[in-house]
Amino acid sequence: MRCNKFILGLAFLILCLDFIWSPEVPQSWGDSSLSRLFREAKQQLQTKKWEQAIATYKQILQKEPDNNYAHASIGVALSRMNSHKDALLSYEKALSLGFESDMFRYNRGLSFARLNLLEEAESEYKKALEMNSRLILADYGLGVIYNRQLRIDEAQDQVEKIYPR
Repeated sequence: MRCNKFILGLAFLILCLDFIWSPEVPQSWGDSSLSRLFREAKQQLQTKKWEQAIATYKQILQKEPDNNYAHASIGVALSRMNSHKDALLSYEKALSLGFESDMFRYNRGLSFARLNLLEEAESEYKKALEMNSRLILADYGLGVIYNRQLRIDEAQDQVEKIYPR
């Protein structure tokens, strides 16, 4: 029965994988061309034009090299292109510049997990859940990590959090 619930949970995650996070575009940046670039880049992320989004965020970084939002968003696009090592470098830069959110931590965890860095992934998922205890994707990610580490009881607990009896 435990495996069946976990398999159901895995199916749920697969359905959710098309979910994409990108931070909200700030309402106003001092420069209107910068606002336009942010809107354009967010649209590119939402339409899965990963390479175009990266190029647009790099234009933003030419104007504002320490823009943590742009670094975080580049990480999202790189992650979606399965360039998880590069994504983690962008996430790390955004983090060093003060960027922080629950979905940001979830996305870092996802990249760590894809690189089989399971302890780091677990830590990121837990940080995401500390920020937002209702972030089901992070709960599920933890379950996957526990399952991969053969921590079956903990994996089952995660599944039951998501799918209570």
